[in-house]
Amino acid sequence: MEVLTLQFGHFANHVGAHFWNFEDECAALQDATPEEQRDENDFDFERLHSQTEHRGVLSWNPRLVLVDKKGALGSWCSNPAEQAELQEEAAHSVLWDYGKETHEADRVEVHDFQQDLAADDYEQWAQAGDSSQWQGDEDRNDDYGEGMDVDAAGPSDGIDRPSVMKPTKDYDFRSTVRTWTDFLKIKLPGSSVHELQACHHDVQPFSLFFDGLAIRGRADEEKAVDLARKQLELCDQLDSLHTIVDMHDGFGGVADVVLRWAQEEQPKSGRLVFAVMPELPPPPEPPCEGEDDANGGGVFGAAAPAAVGGPDVEGCAWLSAAFSLTRLLDTGVDAWAPLAVPLWSAQGPPALPGLRREVPYEASALIGVALQNVTLPYRLKGSQRPSSFLSALMPSHRPVSGILQAFPLPESPAQPSPEHGGNGGHCRQTLDSLSSHFFDLCAMPVGLMNQHTSLVLRGASPRRLVSLCSALPPPALRLSFCREAVLPMPLPFPQVFGPAVSRKGILAEASYPSVAPRDESQEVVSAPVATRLHAASGAGRSVALGRMAVAARSAWKSGVSRLLESKYGVEGDEFREVVEAITEQLECSAADGDDGDDGDDGDD
Repeated sequence: MEVLTLQFGHFANHVGAHFWNFEDECAALQDATPEEQRDENDFDFERLHSQTEHRGVLSWNPRLVLVDKKGALGSWCSNPAEQAELQEEAAHSVLWDYGKETHEADRVEVHDFQQDLAADDYEQWAQAGDSSQWQGDEDRNDDYGEGMDVDAAGPSDGIDRPSVMKPTKDYDFRSTVRTWTDFLKIKLPGSSVHELQACHHDVQPFSLFFDGLAIRGRADEEKAVDLARKQLELCDQLDSLHTIVDMHDGFGGVADVVLRWAQEEQPKSGRLVFAVMPELPPPPEPPCEGEDDANGGGVFGAAAPAAVGGPDVEGCAWLSAAFSLTRLLDTGVDAWAPLAVPLWSAQGPPALPGLRREVPYEASALIGVALQNVTLPYRLKGSQRPSSFLSALMPSHRPVSGILQAFPLPESPAQPSPEHGGNGGHCRQTLDSLSSHFFDLCAMPVGLMNQHTSLVLRGASPRRLVSLCSALPPPALRLSFCREAVLPMPLPFPQVFGPAVSRKGILAEASYPSVAPRDESQEVVSAPVATRLHAASGAGRSVALGRMAVAARSAWKSGVSRLLESKYGVEGDEFREVVEAITEQLECSAADGDDGDDGDDGDD
């Protein structure tokens, strides 16, 4: 019952990098735990990872298909020798009889974190007396790219050297991260990664859903689908798909192409979609009178009519998101969560005052925590089928969902000690009492009596889960889960916690006076967390759906629809279908929210 993860887009891959870092951290802790001390419900890593043997060495690789623009992977390269061979072949294919001259761009400098990570791994292999196997394993070396100083660890002399890894603050990830490969801990095999050859990062525009659909019938479609097919063949029984997709640009179209293929191959598999959107750049300054737009007419091209005006970045983003959602509704999606950073509350999570939402490395970390926690109930040994869990989450044909997250999750308030009239235990706690700690990642209010709710706790006891679910309908309790082990923080995780958060992620509050504030020199190494996934059908109103409806309706009634028809062949009926589909989702949400007794207006 394996789960295949699909990642489409640059911000989606930031989220995925944090998710796989968590997986790596959990695997290391589980592996270091003695067999007799392990929990019978430990992680079942075979669901999200495949095991391969290379030269007698077993290794784990994520069941993953990852797509990004060409040049977006920074210093990572799957196989430099193969890339050089392809470039040489392309040069010889030119019909030219007067020789050739090759100009190579400067190689991207490897991030300090990746340098130390490679040196640390090399030292471990050297101490095991197997350094020749590391040096001869081209796949492992290539995962970090060329130009890495793996000899920094020194030769194997039998001495047990300490790790060369530094504290998080020394790497200054906020200022030095250029792309998601800079802080990724795991080694990605080239068989999981595809760079779009038709679009170069930060060079060519890829702003609309229809730009992604343009890969149909091209080499990029063949390559992406082929990667997915190979991953499917490695599964004994593919049960579900996790999809992280940039909904605001062309990667929504790329995801549509691959997911439709997957629907044909695996029609009964479960589907969870995290539709993400980073903080959008500010709109460009309008061109001066008499000057042409540097973009050749903006997002829609040089032939943009006067009704379009300048390039509307936000309008294009929500229009692409609208088409992406509407098309995915036809592929049997079980749960679709819009995690749009522009819709987040300006106040931010209460325990993370240092978070800068405009930095993709930091904003994506919160979404990575949510994905790690939401999917926990079916990633453990002996747990239910992922597809069964996902199909029970949302009402039929209403996959839109919201996510609230308490990170870190506060401890249960302590009762007075016996000498003060109490028993020294913990007070009974409800979700309502924790509402100020939950941060809304989807800008979607949650109804109190929404039976399509899944509450997942990390670092909490079953008794506390029952207490928090006491006000929820019985079906919600069956979808809720807890694990007493806290969530470990990988080294590259942003240290944006406030001083009131202790090293182990405990909030220093009045109810816990014994918890001292954390010193600035200390880093948070673990934290309890709670996520609440809930259906939009019990929420009342979704801000993301509202933005999509406005963008689609505005484009339909303006010159944008005529421009898109001339450039991409998008007919007016398609706009009408998108508007109707999203309006139906909105009306169902509003109607169900009104029927949900005295539902909350939101926890924000």
